[in-house]
Amino acid sequence: MKRIIIVAVGLLGASPVWAQHWSREQQDVIDQITRCNDAWVESVARKTFEVYAKACPETREARFWYPGSPAPSPYGGADGVWSRSTAANRAVSWQDLKPITVQIDGDVALAYYSVTWTTVPHTGETRRNPSHRLTVFRRVN
Repeated sequence: MKRIIIVAVGLLGASPVWAQHWSREQQDVIDQITRCNDAWVESVARKTFEVYAKACPETREARFWYPGSPAPSPYGGADGVWSRSTAANRAVSWQDLKPITVQIDGDVALAYYSVTWTTVPHTGETRRNPSHRLTVFRRVN
């Protein structure tokens, strides 16, 4: 009986991270990630970088670091990562956004989350790419 209680307490104490209650500021960050992801999908579909740039403006120093890449690479705006994604893919989509934690310190937010991106290349098979991500936001007034 004692063992059953310990196991039950352990299971009751474990709650899924996506069931967390977020503060208004944390939820705003999560909502911004959603807007950025949606804008990326739409911009690739419409082959128009400005759709993404309007929803998710970048800084000159922005970097992306993909799994398997040896080092972060410059984002590069319309001529960088977006251009390579658009050239390689007919369509992209995302699903299963699960925020792990959102830390806010002043004007900076660190959002740790998992998400699955699906790419449909111009040639070849559709690929699902589950990933863990860290996105850094800086509030600009």
